[in-house]
Amino acid sequence: MPGPQIPLQVNNYSVWKDGWRFIGMATLTLPNLQNLTDTFKGAGYGGETNYPVQSHYQDWEVTFNFHSITRQSLELMRQDAVHVECLAGIEYQDPGTHMVSIGAWRFGMIVLPKGFDLGALEVGVKENVAILCGCTYIKGVLNGETVFEKDKVNIIDDVLHTDYGRGIRSAIGMSS
Repeated sequence: MPGPQIPLQVNNYSVWKDGWRFIGMATLTLPNLQNLTDTFKGAGYGGETNYPVQSHYQDWEVTFNFHSITRQSLELMRQDAVHVECLAGIEYQDPGTHMVSIGAWRFGMIVLPKGFDLGALEVGVKENVAILCGCTYIKGVLNGETVFEKDKVNIIDDVLHTDYGRGIRSAIGMSS
């Protein structure tokens, strides 16, 4: 089995609506998947600790910075949930052979509009349209294998084929 690959950089990527409609050239900031935490302290405990609340997360935001406004990018202005897919080719180097290969990443997200900054109009420069979206679902697929899936609505919290939300769903009467 080959050893770990050295991640080098994003070679290229594209942004799609519903997995098939190209929605423009954008710089993309993926969500920060930060846990909700709760402070634990009490008698007989030597201080306090912020424990993560398992399978619960703070607000997720995704930012799309388009070069200019396009009809396709207006899909993210709709007041509905939108399925967006970001496909990325990440360069990796094999430390044994020194060969560089491309890892195929696919980030599928369900986003909801939060803000649409139309940017500035100036001759000869990019408009820099900034679209801020909330995110309730994200799935990461590497070379065809789902490596994580997080769904706030359905309390799915799967990382490397372990679903940390399963026990919670069972405890509160949601189907597994």
